[in-house]
Amino acid sequence: MLIFPYYAERSTTNINKVHTKIRRTFKKFCLLKKNVDNDTVEKLMDYNFHERAGKVVKTTVIKWNARMEHKSPNQLEFPKEETKPNHKTLYPRETVELINLKKALCKACRLPCNSYRLLEHGIQVPTNAEILQKMEEGTKDLKDKRSTSKEEILKTLGGKFISYINSIKTIIM
Repeated sequence: MLIFPYYAERSTTNINKVHTKIRRTFKKFCLLKKNVDNDTVEKLMDYNFHERAGKVVKTTVIKWNARMEHKSPNQLEFPKEETKPNHKTLYPRETVELINLKKALCKACRLPCNSYRLLEHGIQVPTNAEILQKMEEGTKDLKDKRSTSKEEILKTLGGKFISYINSIKTIIM
């Protein structure tokens, strides 16, 4: 319901509020903590709201003009959907758990357990960008094997992060 007011809005404050609301909704849906950084959320969403709003408005204008002329809309006038490669990245629940654990407070130093802080405790954990990149690469590699099911892919990818999750839990518990 935000698409039409969003497309017409020129105030950057209100546009930023819309993007904030979309990210907040996504975080709640994926059970991510509120303080997960926006870059990680944007990468996980893989959705450009501004482009989508433009396409919806153009399509609606074409339909409205056809309705005003009592004709059916010409399918050739509709904006072309760009075909993306059919490569969907799979994110197992361990990904969300690891990202959330990196926002938990360390008992010793009372600071968030980000990758750099954990290095001070002698624990090496990938950054959020590295985690998402590993998920992309892992999904692509495992999907190339045609006999691998989605459940097997998720289990394999999730298993890569169990050691990181357990090492962080030892610090925060």
